[in-house]
Amino acid sequence: MCETAGEFITRMIFSSIISLMMAIVLVYPDLYIIAFLNRKFPWQHNIIARILLQIVLSSFFAIIISSIFTTFVYSLGGMNDDYSSVMLNNALIVSVINLMAVISLEAWLFFNIGKMSFEKAEILERELEGIRYETLKSQMSPHFLFNSLNVLSGLIPSQAKDAREFVDVFAGVYRYVLENIDHNLVQLEDEINFSKKYIYLQQKRYGEHLNYSIHIEAEALRLYLPPLSLQVLLENAIKHNALDRKRPLFIELRIESNQLSVKNNLIPRVSKPFSSGLGIKHLKTRYGVFGLSPIFETDQHHYTAILPLIPVDES
Repeated sequence: MCETAGEFITRMIFSSIISLMMAIVLVYPDLYIIAFLNRKFPWQHNIIARILLQIVLSSFFAIIISSIFTTFVYSLGGMNDDYSSVMLNNALIVSVINLMAVISLEAWLFFNIGKMSFEKAEILERELEGIRYETLKSQMSPHFLFNSLNVLSGLIPSQAKDAREFVDVFAGVYRYVLENIDHNLVQLEDEINFSKKYIYLQQKRYGEHLNYSIHIEAEALRLYLPPLSLQVLLENAIKHNALDRKRPLFIELRIESNQLSVKNNLIPRVSKPFSSGLGIKHLKTRYGVFGLSPIFETDQHHYTAILPLIPVDES
């Protein structure tokens, strides 16, 4: 029996609505499949397993949803075709279409994630350039230079040997800054050696008011962290505490669970110094490049900064 034009149009509209509903329903499991496989079977680890699982899972959901919709349409009546044949044909067609849809979704997500990663990388690079400039400016600030030259001036007349040593250490501090300011990571051993020089310069100014200890295992020295991270923390400790003969500032560096702990006692100053907070903000940004974040804790008597240490494969 031939169908009329009206019946044909009605059937086409009904089929289109059913197909649209099926497509909408399939999107959710498709996105779930992609998210699940990205976590468990990322493309860069096992491509073959990823492709096979993607085909199996997308076909599985397509067959289930196709069967549900086919059964629903049959329950409405008006179809004379063999149920099992229609079920099989629909399952095959929907499986192929759904696999193509998954591939399209993967491509779309990959493009957008890549675009966002590129934009994020550009933003981070601009921020890092600003951080490098600010760190360099901080290291070469007039106050630091002025104070260091004052100390040197006091050493020259009576302590020529100490004065020469001071100049060597002073030059070493700036050499380290200039050599590493453009690096994203430096070895902890280099950072510790730099920190000893930095504290040496400060001790020449503050004398016995400033003390420190370092407890770091040899294995940890091969780990990495952003350059001049310790300078930010040491400078903050000296800047925000009153260095007093009766209550000297004591800074302790030690390793705790593959993290570097920098801890100092709190000696409140009578008047709080101005602080822009840029040093800590920039430190967080530099760690953010690696998906990590330093931790800062304060209790009644101590301030502690915990810096993640990063293993780097040098092979």
